[in-house]
Amino acid sequence: MMTQTNGSQSKSVNLNQIEKIRISIVDDSRVIREGLRVTLETETDFDIVGMANNGKSAIELIKDRQPDIVIMDIGMPKLNGIISTQVISERFTGTKVVIYSDHAENTYISQSLEAGAKGYFLKKHRLRKSYKV
Repeated sequence: MMTQTNGSQSKSVNLNQIEKIRISIVDDSRVIREGLRVTLETETDFDIVGMANNGKSAIELIKDRQPDIVIMDIGMPKLNGIISTQVISERFTGTKVVIYSDHAENTYISQSLEAGAKGYFLKKHRLRKSYKV
């Protein structure tokens, strides 16, 4: 329990009632999906609400689970991450997409950001360091 004082007003906040950040992971590699899930679940303020292995499944997942953040790969079957990001950004305005990719080329980065991604991280960097910045 934390008490915040603002002038003559006092407000109590129960830290256990703070909502977790709801995250979905989208990558065609099972190893990457599971690795991200295990890494992110070590943080108490994250809740993994679903995983998908392609962009088409991701859109259905987001429709059903309504995550706050989607961690999205680019190169996937059925619907790639850039097109998926554009669809998600247009249809689900409460959900933010962060790209997590092997592609370091500026073309991929700029296309992702133009599609609506809010961030771009390279898989060769450790995510633990990236999201704490």
